[in-house]
Amino acid sequence: MKVIVSHDVDHLTVSEHLLKDLIVPKQLIRNHLELFQKTTSFKEYILRWKTLFKNKMQNIEELVAFDRENNIPSTFFFGMDNGLGLNYDAQEAKKWINYVEDSGLATGVHGINYLNYELMKKEYEKFKSITKQDSFGIRMHYLRYDQQMHRKLADLGYAFDATSFEDRAPYSKDSLFCFPTHIMDTYDVYAGNRWQKLTLEEIKVHTKKKVDELLKLDIKFLSLLSHDAYFSKSSSIFFEWYVWVIQYLKECGCEFVNYQQAIDELNKEKDG
Repeated sequence: MKVIVSHDVDHLTVSEHLLKDLIVPKQLIRNHLELFQKTTSFKEYILRWKTLFKNKMQNIEELVAFDRENNIPSTFFFGMDNGLGLNYDAQEAKKWINYVEDSGLATGVHGINYLNYELMKKEYEKFKSITKQDSFGIRMHYLRYDQQMHRKLADLGYAFDATSFEDRAPYSKDSLFCFPTHIMDTYDVYAGNRWQKLTLEEIKVHTKKKVDELLKLDIKFLSLLSHDAYFSKSSSIFFEWYVWVIQYLKECGCEFVNYQQAIDELNKEKDG
């Protein structure tokens, strides 16, 4: 089985959320609850406060360095519009998009609009003017979609969509390659809860079970999604989970590829 790793960039700074949404208050409440329930240490609790005061909510450099060191050809999805707690400007994201691409990794659109074609077109054109890539894909924020979305994405010129969260192999819809997400950090770590309750060992058991199920389904391309905001010692269980799951997949004999490499292989099989 081959693995496609991707990262959603939902936040860049703390200040982009102030007086706009409840992201920061919710984080503070979660920090207190997890400290009270002893699912996070006092040291980690203090680190989270320090991160807030640094006005930093992204860990792109750190995650790029880890992925490159481990030969993971990952893809980072960046927002081009605002909505549902994603509040940074596309121009603020530009330097990070260029940074990721200059590091040899890929980028894509973290879409907000999936109903209105004209708004979707603005996102596509804005990203196209920023990226150095000739071909790129999209994943909708909060995995939102409707039945007409793929046709619109194909018409706009996207190479693929990575929005759905389901246990199935990549497929084609409306002339667009669709790559379902199979394993996601927030899903595994929170396991249906609103905050962290499980230990790392319990989370590992859950993830191993999921990988085993996917192996039995003979899915050729497994998609793993994590969020760069959690790749930090201030979110230690997420950090350790990601480091562990990459190593575990390597031990399972998996090969790591990006979306374009998967598309090239699927096209080759189709033509052959």
